[in-house]
Amino acid sequence: VYRAPSLTELYRANSLTTANFILDPCGNNPTPAQRVNCARDGVPGGAYVQTPIGFEILGGGNPNLRPERGDTLNVGATWRGLERLRLSLDYFRIDLPGFIQSADPQAIVNECANRGDPLTCGRIDRLPDGSIDLVDGTPQNFGRVVTSGIDHEGAAGFDAFAGTLTLGWRATWLERLDAQVFPLSPVDRAAGRYGTGPGPAPRWRASGDAAWQRGGLRLGYA
Repeated sequence: VYRAPSLTELYRANSLTTANFILDPCGNNPTPAQRVNCARDGVPGGAYVQTPIGFEILGGGNPNLRPERGDTLNVGATWRGLERLRLSLDYFRIDLPGFIQSADPQAIVNECANRGDPLTCGRIDRLPDGSIDLVDGTPQNFGRVVTSGIDHEGAAGFDAFAGTLTLGWRATWLERLDAQVFPLSPVDRAAGRYGTGPGPAPRWRASGDAAWQRGGLRLGYA
């Protein structure tokens, strides 16, 4: 699988906005482990006192984005029986590292303080006293998504009510939807629940339909 960055992701005009409600863990009584990471990120002594004065967020495009590249595996079978019966079953698995996203600035400062991730710490510019001057919120090639599951569908036709009745369904069982927003962050295993990254990811999704047709008249329900 392959997706080149969009023109918007690459070249949208850069702009600065002021963030007044983002808490920097390095400036709010960091834990001993956070102090180590904050010191590595340029905070003298690993801690400072954050003031109500906000810092700036850089938004817009990023011309240095790499294309999204991943691997996909698909295995399936289709069975046709009788005259108007068809069943199919397909297994899929998609592994997409380095997907493109604009991370939340709060998530960036948290990740830097909690895990010392060079990718996120490199998005933060600090002043000599350790306070934040700017956070780069432009799109980046951040984490990894792995998903797998089974698609199945079927259709059957019958002679009924002086016409033709056709029944069909399509369904997906989601085996796995693992998202890792940053390279060092925990994996969010979202299949079957509302993941913090992917959003709602039900195990089952399905649709069905029925249609009756006679000559030029067709009645259907889905």
